[in-house]
Amino acid sequence: MPEPDLHHDLAALAAHGSRVLRPRPVAEIIDRGRRRRRHQRIAGTTGLAAAVLGIAGGAALLTGGHPETVAPAAPPAVSATESPAPSLGPLPGDVLRGRKAVTLRTTDDAPIVAGYDDDDRVIVEEVEGKDQDRRNRWFLRPAGTKLQLVQVTRRPGGEVCATEEDNALRIRICAADDKHQQFTLAEGEGAWVLEQDGVPVGRDTDDGLVTADGTPLSFTVG
Repeated sequence: MPEPDLHHDLAALAAHGSRVLRPRPVAEIIDRGRRRRRHQRIAGTTGLAAAVLGIAGGAALLTGGHPETVAPAAPPAVSATESPAPSLGPLPGDVLRGRKAVTLRTTDDAPIVAGYDDDDRVIVEEVEGKDQDRRNRWFLRPAGTKLQLVQVTRRPGGEVCATEEDNALRIRICAADDKHQQFTLAEGEGAWVLEQDGVPVGRDTDDGLVTADGTPLSFTVG
């Protein structure tokens, strides 16, 4: 290449380089950096808002359009030690009014019958003798705030009731005002506790019902 032409090309290249490589003013560089960061913040905020709206919309679809509806929390489980003891509940009104005969039974399912032996004790044993199908049937008849145990089978003199005599239960003609014929049924563990004057009725070694020195009993009514 002729030397004049080489000098011309080198001069043109140097002029181009000076235009391209010339540094930008400092103020312009700072301004471009600020604009870039502002655009990045705007883009990030827009993306976050879109994500939040997307989650809320999905929740609305799952809850039928009511995102504010919250399902009620399940009640805490109650441990066996905290469970209340089952209640027997009240006896039926027709039973407590003496309108329905019932069978009194001990918790070992032995019926309580009206003894017709020499001393008329109320006993717990197999029914024998006259009216054997009825001697374990009783009416629970109101006697003031308490109850009388009235035997379904009558005697010639009239109705007979359980009466406390000398710590034993015996059969005598009913007298509603006789405190010795007044009983209560207190709620025990799964059965009723028969009491006379606040003393639980029990069973002695001869199967007689007693109000002292006997094995305490619970009774079912039905």
